Amino acid sequence: MKNLLYILLAAILVFSVSCSEDDPSEPHEEHFEASGLVLIKSGDRFFRVFNGEITSDTKVLEVPFEDLTDHYEVMFLDENGDDLAPPTDEDFALVIIAEDPTITEMFQDEPGEWEFHLRGLAKGTTNIEIKVKHIDHFGFTTPKIPVEVK
Repeated sequence: MKNLLYILLAAILVFSVSCSEDDPSEPHEEHFEASGLVLIKSGDRFFRVFNGEITSDTKVLEVPFEDLTDHYEVMFLDENGDDLAPPTDEDFALVIIAEDPTITEMFQDEPGEWEFHLRGLAKGTTNIEIKVKHIDHFGFTTPKIPVEVK
């Protein structure tokens, strides 16, 4: 009876190890780890966030009322502050969340791209967060970025 118990425990152990989510035959998925981002309009790097702080001269994003901002391209920064290209895997997406979505919203010419506009819906101020979503969780989030719709 004791031997049967050991055999059963060994079988359970082998089964649980072999059914692990890490399949050694599959390539290991690299995680996208950004430490910051830069917003670029017309080639000008006008807004920068690094290690959770806004480090650019521009501290507030201005958005025209009932109109779109210029086209903003997103470039990420690695832990050294060097450029880090956006992920190319379709499981990643750019998400912008406004504290008050009645004041501003994100608009994309091409959904799924790493570029966007902000649209002014009502005059006032709010904050946004720019996030990188990977399947069902956010892997990168900026601090709250002030936005003013004029």
